[in-house]
Order: sequence, then C-alpha cells, then structure tokens
Amino acid sequence: MKAIHIFQAGTHTAMSGARLTFSEADLNATATAYDPARHEAPIVVGHPASDGPAYGWVKGLTFSDAGLKADPDQIDPAFAEMVAAGRFKKVSASFYEPDSPANPVPGVYYLRHVGFLGATPPAVKGLKAVGFSEDDAGVVTLDFGDFGELDAFDVSRLFRSLREWFIGKHGLEAADQALPGWNVDSLQIDAAKTDAAATDAADEVKPNPAFVEAPQPEKEPTDMTEKDKEAAAFAEREEKLASNEKKLAADQADFAEKARRTDAAAFIDGLIEDGKVLPAEKEQLTAFMASLDPESIVQFGEKDDDKKSPLDIFKANLEAQPKRVDFAERSAAGKDDDSLDEGDPLKVADAAIAFQEQQRVAGITVSADVAVRHILNEKE
Repeated sequence: MKAIHIFQAGTHTAMSGARLTFSEADLNATATAYDPARHEAPIVVGHPASDGPAYGWVKGLTFSDAGLKADPDQIDPAFAEMVAAGRFKKVSASFYEPDSPANPVPGVYYLRHVGFLGATPPAVKGLKAVGFSEDDAGVVTLDFGDFGELDAFDVSRLFRSLREWFIGKHGLEAADQALPGWNVDSLQIDAAKTDAAATDAADEVKPNPAFVEAPQPEKEPTDMTEKDKEAAAFAEREEKLASNEKKLAADQADFAEKARRTDAAAFIDGLIEDGKVLPAEKEQLTAFMASLDPESIVQFGEKDDDKKSPLDIFKANLEAQPKRVDFAERSAAGKDDDSLDEGDPLKVADAAIAFQEQQRVAGITVSADVAVRHILNEKE
C-alpha cells in the first residue's frame, strides 16, 4: 500500500478554538522522532477514545515539500478492500503534544494514530483541528481532506442560497416544505453560538507562544435577504386576505339569516291580521319558516310544476288556511289528533319539529328542510 498523505504545514484551528501553527521544521522533527519501538501508531477507523481495533500500523514517517506521509504496514485485507472501494476517503492524524506526559519523545509532536474517516466531508480544506480529547490530555487530532472550508456560517449561507434558488425555481410553498425559512435562520443562530463557544474555549487553552494565536472575532449572522422579506410580506398579505374572506362569509351568512327571519316575521304578521294565524303561534312559525331553505326542492310528481321548495309549500298552506273563529291563544293543532292534514301547515310544522326532536335524541341532526320532506313523503 502506498504512503498516505496525512498532514501538511500551516496554521490550523482546533474545535476548542485554539490556533496551532505547524512549521516545516516541526513536521520534519515529527518524522525524524518517529520510532515504532517507542510507540507504533495504529491505523484505526475514526478517532476511538481509547484506541480501538487496529487495522494496520505506521512503520515510518517521511517529510517533504508535499507534507507528512505515513508508510502503512500489516494492513487488514478486508479493511484494504473497503478503502479501495471508497468507503473511507479521508484520513486524520492524531498527535501527542510536545509537553504531554504520555509523549514518547517530549518536545515534538509525536504521531499517536492515523484515523480513516467515512463519507462525511471534512469541515475545512487541507488541515483543521477537530478536537482536543478531554479523555486524552495532551493529544491533538487534525483532519486532512480535499474540500473547501465550510464553517458553521458557511453552512448557513449555503442553505440560505439553496432556499433562494428553490423559491425562484419552485415557488415559496415548495421552498417552505423543503427548506423552511425558520430552519435556515436557526442555522445562523447556531453558527453564532458555536463561534462564541469556540472563542470562550480558546481563552481557556494553556498559552503557547509558538502555536497559539488570538481567536477570530465573532461573526454576525447575515440579515434576511430581500427575497425572504418579500416572501414574508406576501405570506402576511395572504393571511390577512384569508382572514377577511372568512369574516365576510360569516357576515354574509348572518345577514342572510336575519333577512330570512325578517321576511318570515312580516309574512306571519300578515296572516295574523287576516285571522289565519294566532298571535301565540307567531314565534314558533317564524323560527320554523326562517329555517327552511328556499333553494331546496321537493318533487311530488313527474312534471316540473310538481317541484316546489318546502318554504313555498309552507307559505302556500298557511295562506290557504281559513280565518280562525276563535282568536284566543291555543296550543298548536294536531296534539289531540294523530292524523296529519297536509293542507294544515301548523300540523306539518309540529310533525316536522317532533321528527327533528326524535332524531336528535337518537344522536342524528336533521335540518328543517329534511324534516318537512320526510313528513310530506311519509303521507304520500
């Protein structure tokens, strides 16, 4: 297996926020000091906390202008097949710090292990510190890959740009389903928190004039783009329009109901003046008449003339009533007679109301129109 390019000179940032500078002289010293007899660095998967199974060993290190390279030895055949198949496309080097008590050769960065990483892209181009392990004091682990630098702010900006493209391509509704605006905003907020935490952690790192630089200033989250502002304003307008339409529909329904009741009351008043309806019957007849749908149709025969609405039938029957001789208050007709006269609207109304109550007790809601049709059809 050919040599593995694991590291190169430069300044890199650990997850704690510490900035470490590795000169060519430092890496040359690392390569020179490496001695498998003192500590043979294993080849592992990831960065196990206590050095898990070794899939190979580093028998030597070489340094050149290209950087630090490791010579692998005793590679597990199955592991070699996975690497060849592209299962592990990145490597990462873990070093003992020069002043670490566990360092086999104090004074230099000594290779601890080489970790093979999976398909997740590395966070930065070239080399970047990914963490000082809390369980392994004096150990620094740095990744090496081929991707451009992507810190938390870069990720949030990437998703912001992707959302804007999605809006332009598929519309705001599709963008809200795939990449909600609040989700992208949360990435920016998390980026700010992460950067602040890294800065605080860097302040706690033990000073080392040769390797530590001042932490980077905290970046401010980017403002909302013009497209996002326009989209938010559009959504707000749509919400107001929907609310206004809903209120208008409710007002229209209320107005129509009041108009039906007013018309019914006026019609009943005329019948009272003609002596065809008793004053005591006004409230019940008005409420029942207002509940009838003028658009509903009841058909009594095959001809078009046989089609009438329950409201028209009810009004016609009331108008056809003879004048009452006795104008004293009385109960609705039909209570002392089980028979139903279809020509008597009062009996039809009482029967329909009784049917509605019967169905209500059974847990069924029946409208006045349906109740009237049921009574009339039952007597055909």
